[in-house]
Amino acid sequence: MRLLCLMSTGLLALFTACSTTQSDTHADLRREVADLQNIDGPPPSSLDKLYPPDAEAPVLLLKMLGLGASVSGIATDLSENDLKMLPARFDRFKTEYVEVSRLVPEWQERFPSAPVQELGAALNSGDRGRVMTALERVNSVCHDCHMDNMSRVQQKYHWRSFSGIGLTDPATGAETDFRQFMQYMASSFEGINVDLEERQVQNALKNHAAFQPRFKALAQTCEVCHETERKYYIDANMQDLVRQLGAALSETPPDAKLAGELSRKIGMESCLKCHRVHMPAALAHSRWTMGGKSGPDGHRLGLLKSR
Repeated sequence: MRLLCLMSTGLLALFTACSTTQSDTHADLRREVADLQNIDGPPPSSLDKLYPPDAEAPVLLLKMLGLGASVSGIATDLSENDLKMLPARFDRFKTEYVEVSRLVPEWQERFPSAPVQELGAALNSGDRGRVMTALERVNSVCHDCHMDNMSRVQQKYHWRSFSGIGLTDPATGAETDFRQFMQYMASSFEGINVDLEERQVQNALKNHAAFQPRFKALAQTCEVCHETERKYYIDANMQDLVRQLGAALSETPPDAKLAGELSRKIGMESCLKCHRVHMPAALAHSRWTMGGKSGPDGHRLGLLKSR
């Protein structure tokens, strides 16, 4: 009987230990998933009220710029030995720090009070070395939060979604969305090189005849977000490269070498560079709204037109 009791006690202890271990493992996994979602997911929706169209101006951005100017003012006055201005500078910074910390409830823990208090104490001590150390701690608070959140905020509130852009495909006359249009244009552009490689000159010319008006129409889509003329990617110089490509294909026989050089230049100077600027935000919108699946994203964005 005693042996049975000991065995039961041992099994219960083992079961409890296993249950505790599994529980801890599940908790760790939940925390890891939450951390990954925080890194890769959109910023908190509470920011919506701080950016257009819900707000008349990008409130959080302006507040952050003011806060950065305040802490920079402390460093500037210190470097210029303008010590009489430091108390007022610090009071302004402390007030703005508290105000900004309350704008986004989900980020309040990103604004610890200890570094600010240490900076105030360091300024009162008059010890420059201590002040610089305290300033570094404050800067680290800003830097760490920016590392985690700045790109996501910019991608959501300072870049429009392409999903709302519709246009007429000049090659077919059909109405299409931006994503489909870009696929059509890429297909006609790549088709030129494929057909030329296979010495199917007429097909290459047909693909160029479709690509050229599509590339020209692409410039019109920039006006949806930009008020000023766009340079480099789709400007007159790039349009002329497309014209030169058509001329090289129309020679008898086609100048395959020149056509290849022009295609590479268009691809590297227009397509690639434009994608480097716009694709990060476009892919982020797609992840947040469709889980990374293919298709136009439907994220509603407020945006001040870029100038």
